[in-house]
Amino acid sequence: ENLILPLVEKFNEEFDYFKNFSMLTKNSMLRLDTYWVNFQKKIEYNPIHTHTGIMSFVIWLQIPYYMSAEDTHQEINNSKYEEKRNGRFAFLYTNSLGEIQTHNMPIDKTYNGTIAVFPAKMSHMVYPFFTSDEYRITVSGNFKIKV
Repeated sequence: ENLILPLVEKFNEEFDYFKNFSMLTKNSMLRLDTYWVNFQKKIEYNPIHTHTGIMSFVIWLQIPYYMSAEDTHQEINNSKYEEKRNGRFAFLYTNSLGEIQTHNMPIDKTYNGTIAVFPAKMSHMVYPFFTSDEYRITVSGNFKIKV
């Protein structure tokens, strides 16, 4: 909580996100509500989902591959999609025309130890990786209003 809460506060300063919640006031406090560890093997993925609470986070602890290797592997990359997807973490959202957009993040070994915070209700997913037999390990969690 002490590590991630300052990042949540920085996110709010940058995007004024908490204004979207009428129950949050200047004196409201957020608290770490739930957290868990994800262990994923080769070809496993996490489908599109959202979280509970106000803000969520992911910490990439061990990513066992480099994007250069994933980008040359043909499992998904030979599909109809123009953008590469192997091993990516992706946010999904609608643009001003109501079209679903994807922001793919090329998460690989260079992200080990990196933290991302995002609105809990923001849809996201994790694509499978193919070039390592080691686990992809992350920690994820949610912040809620302290009562």
